[in-house]
Amino acid sequence: MIARENPMRKFKKVIEQISQFSAGTLIEGQINCAGSCFFDGKIEGNIEIDNKLVLGKNCIVLGDVSTKDLIVKGDVTGSVFVENKAIFSDSSNVSIKTLSTHVLEVENGAVMSVNNMIMNLSKNIPQKFYNGHVILINDPNDVEKIKVC
Repeated sequence: MIARENPMRKFKKVIEQISQFSAGTLIEGQINCAGSCFFDGKIEGNIEIDNKLVLGKNCIVLGDVSTKDLIVKGDVTGSVFVENKAIFSDSSNVSIKTLSTHVLEVENGAVMSVNNMIMNLSKNIPQKFYNGHVILINDPNDVEKIKVC
């Protein structure tokens, strides 16, 4: 008898699990997640996410955030450490002690207060300086869209 390999094995996809917490959820204490997470509730404590973290419009975080990639649509009070890219949408309202990221994207309308900013700059990403602020620009044509107050 000849053993045959299952042909479907080659097409098996790895599906990443995403933990989701909806509006109205209150979490108190440290959060650690090996995958990606979406939060739209209130979090009182530090968050450590290995992959992508999305904080929805109703999300309120009172604590430090550490993740690989970040999208903020809600409120954050604490320090933020992002390995790759941090995006703050037009609905975000943040008061950050220390912001550390490789790429920073801030949409028009975002409200930000940052005490200390650490940019892990790469030589191949264009930079502009406005009023002492470092702005990273993925596309040099986008420079007109950036407004720093």
